[in-house]
Amino acid sequence: MKNADLDQIRTLRGKNIVIAASAGCGKTTAMISRIADLIVRDSVPVKRLLVLTFTKASAADMTEKLAAKLRQASPGSPFVRRQLEDLESADICTLDKFCQRVLRDYFYLCDLDPAFGELENDEKDFLQWKVIDSFYPERLEAHDPRIFALTEIQRHGRTN
Repeated sequence: MKNADLDQIRTLRGKNIVIAASAGCGKTTAMISRIADLIVRDSVPVKRLLVLTFTKASAADMTEKLAAKLRQASPGSPFVRRQLEDLESADICTLDKFCQRVLRDYFYLCDLDPAFGELENDEKDFLQWKVIDSFYPERLEAHDPRIFALTEIQRHGRTN
């Protein structure tokens, strides 16, 4: 990304922004710059932000990079110092972790057992195959094109 693009991403307010670029183009850098700018220039508390990623490694990396950026941007600011303290409990997490937290907080609104938990991989596999086995023969006999697509995915070892 060009510096002009980064400046616009960092400073644009009042609009949603979609950053679509290939790997290594600076999306994370642009997001960290924007988040730091919201905190430093606009005094937005880090606890009011929601930053979602797809992997735990990415969430940890973003937290680390944001802390470094905040220390660099305004080292003497009491507000920024408080935000650095709040960073570890801020909502910079994976999408699934955020969804789990929402479900734990509001389980009663969707008639969910409050003791729900995430399945282990072998439990997930078992249930996945149980579901597939329950409809596969019928769909195959009906020549459902979706079953053939599923077969291709499984045949090539893909997961989606």
